[in-house]
Amino acid sequence: MHLPRSYLFAFDRTTGRVIATYVPALDGAVESIPAAPDGSSIIVAGRFKTLDGAKQRSLAMLDVNGARVPTFAAKTNGDVSKVLVRGSRMVAGGRFSTANGVARADLAVLDATTGALDAGFTIGVTQGRTKSSGATPGPVVQEMDADATGARLVVVGNFRLAGGLPRQQIAMIDLPTGTVSPWYTNHCPNDVAGTSQAWKCAQVFDTQMRDVDFSPDESYFVVMTTGGAPDRNVTSLCDTAARWETAGPAEELVAAAEGLYIGSDTSSLGGEYHARLGLFPVN
Repeated sequence: MHLPRSYLFAFDRTTGRVIATYVPALDGAVESIPAAPDGSSIIVAGRFKTLDGAKQRSLAMLDVNGARVPTFAAKTNGDVSKVLVRGSRMVAGGRFSTANGVARADLAVLDATTGALDAGFTIGVTQGRTKSSGATPGPVVQEMDADATGARLVVVGNFRLAGGLPRQQIAMIDLPTGTVSPWYTNHCPNDVAGTSQAWKCAQVFDTQMRDVDFSPDESYFVVMTTGGAPDRNVTSLCDTAARWETAGPAEELVAAAEGLYIGSDTSSLGGEYHARLGLFPVN
């Protein structure tokens, strides 16, 4: 049986059958679906403006039957690309300038049950890069991840400042204190042409950052990028999977034991065959 669905559906994980009665109607893409603290509801985030015909911008909570939870009041005035839930708090990142009607620069912390804004967390990201064409794509949090306790948050995207401090496309944030961590790297330059931190990946991309994830033991995190052929731009970490020690000092890139993992759309690296992922010696 064919069941029409737009942007969101649910299925029985035992049988694999689509649940016919689960039919929330969204008018835009869903980008992130974390579980809510109650263990049965979900938080949906993305590029939608309505839910079941009513205004509901970018954030919503749905119960186990797919119905909107009316007590969840979170919203932004733009798109949300990722939501993380850690305990009673949720972190929303994307491309927006307000959360719950209060000024926020692409990043906000809210109550994961009610959607109430955390007034004490005001860190945002600013200054998207200037492309060679002169275009200036707006800053955005592309992806993010946090450790299990919600102590450390790593955000990646198109920005040059985080909390007013210089951070090129990646920043670590201390969530309990709401401050930017001293950790930084200059391996992902995002500045204008002619500067020491000029963008080095393919010009077509607004940001080379694609994903970030902590390891199961949280001792390190890995950042995935796109952006251009690795044999041309290794030093700028285009088309790579790079490991960083969580507790390592600022500006320390830690590759795997033998080198740096680099992936691309090609099937060879240094003249050797690799299925879109290779290990590049760094010694």
